[in-house]
Amino acid sequence: MVNENINILIVDDEETIRNMFVDILQDRNYRVDTAINGKETIEKIIEKEFDIAFLDVHMPIMNGLETLKIIKKIAPRIKVIMMDSFPDSLTQEAEKEGAFASIHKPFEIKTMLEIIDKALGINKEDIKDNV
Repeated sequence: MVNENINILIVDDEETIRNMFVDILQDRNYRVDTAINGKETIEKIIEKEFDIAFLDVHMPIMNGLETLKIIKKIAPRIKVIMMDSFPDSLTQEAEKEGAFASIHKPFEIKTMLEIIDKALGINKEDIKDNV
């Protein structure tokens, strides 16, 4: 399946969020890796190429905005989707700094998958037409 060539990084300090993403995305044959903070995220991005990163805004050690700025310098090709529990100035600033999209927790799985498709340039209408 085509998804097995897509690497997605999930960055959140909440284990339940990371596990939910892993379960859903691995069931759809994506390659999924996780990190718990910005520092670990940067280390992983230096080691491995990712297509998409879901990045929590509020994390210990290095917040999502600080992490995004570094990601954009070292791996600008990665589509970064910011996640937050409550929209605030950090989320707005992240969008100005080049975040692909923002998603607010809790969110529906369908919404998450639609954002992934959009980040990968997949148009559902094109898929329907070719089936």
